[in-house]
Amino acid sequence: MKKVNLKKIFGLLAILVCGLTVSLSLTSCDNDVLNEIFDDGVESWDDYVSIKITRCERVGHNLIIDYEMKNKKDREVRVTASRPEYSSSSLLPIVDNLGNGYGAFFSFASEKYYWGYSHVNISAKNTVTGHIKIENFDDSNKAQKVNCKMYIVIDGVDIDYEHRLFSQDGIKITDKRILKDGVQTNDNNLVYTIQSCRFNDNGNVILNFSVKNNTDYDLKNYELSGSKVYDDMGNSYDAYLSNSENSEYRSYQDWSISDGASINVSCAIKNVNKNAKNITVWLNNGIGNYIPTDDVVRFITIPIQK
Repeated sequence: MKKVNLKKIFGLLAILVCGLTVSLSLTSCDNDVLNEIFDDGVESWDDYVSIKITRCERVGHNLIIDYEMKNKKDREVRVTASRPEYSSSSLLPIVDNLGNGYGAFFSFASEKYYWGYSHVNISAKNTVTGHIKIENFDDSNKAQKVNCKMYIVIDGVDIDYEHRLFSQDGIKITDKRILKDGVQTNDNNLVYTIQSCRFNDNGNVILNFSVKNNTDYDLKNYELSGSKVYDDMGNSYDAYLSNSENSEYRSYQDWSISDGASINVSCAIKNVNKNAKNITVWLNNGIGNYIPTDDVVRFITIPIQK
C-alpha cells in the first residue's frame, strides 16, 4: 500500500483554511509554507534569493537594467550573476522586441562593470542592487521592450543549469535622455555648456565648450575622444580635441578636474563642407576613478556660425 503523505495533506488543509479566510485568495498565505508544500525537491536559485527588476532605461547609447536581489536565507550567501551560455541565440542575456540580441556587463552596488558576470556577498535577509549594462543598444531608438536572461549561481550549492536561469520577458524601456541647449546626456554630474561653434579661416569647424565636475570626486584622467560626427548634409567627419584653439589637436585628450571645477575644451572638425549649416558631434568619455552614468556626450544639430 502506498504511504500517505500526511505533511502534504495537512498542508492542503492549511491552504483551504487560508483561502476561506480571505475569500478564496491565497495572497495572505505564508509563501514559505506554500513553497514547502509544492517543493519538487530540486534546488533552484530562487530558493536562496529573489529578484525584482526596478529600472530599464536608455542611458546614452547604452541600456541599463537595475534589479533588487534579496537573500531569503538566515545566513550570508555569495551570488554570481552571469550571462547564460551562448550555445543558442535564445539564451543571449538581452533580446529586444525587434529581435536584436546583445551581450552584457554585470555589476553590483554601483561598482565596476565586468563583462559577462559579477559577484556579491549578501548578508542574511539583506537586499543589494544589481546592474546590467548593454552597450551600443538599438541605435534606431525603435526598441520598446526587452527580454532578460541570466544565470544565478549560489556559491557552494550544486544547481543544474535549468534551475539557475532567471528569465523575464517584456520589460518596458524608459527614455529620460534630455536635450538641453544642444547637449544630450543622462549624466547630471558632468555639466556640458556650449560656448561657440563656427568655421575658422582653414575651413574647419571649431566647437568650444566647458565641462563642470559635480561628481563629488576629483576626477583623474578624464578623457574625451571622437565617436561620431556628421553635418546636416549627411557628411561624416573625425573629431580632434584640445585644451584651446591655440594648442595641438589630437584624436583624444585628457584632463584632471577637481570637484566643483570646470575645464574648457576645443573640438576641431576638419574640412567641413562649406554649405553645412549645423553639426552633430558624439564624444566618448572615460574616467579613471569614476564610472560615468553616460559614457557618451552628444552635441546635437549645433548651428555653425560663419
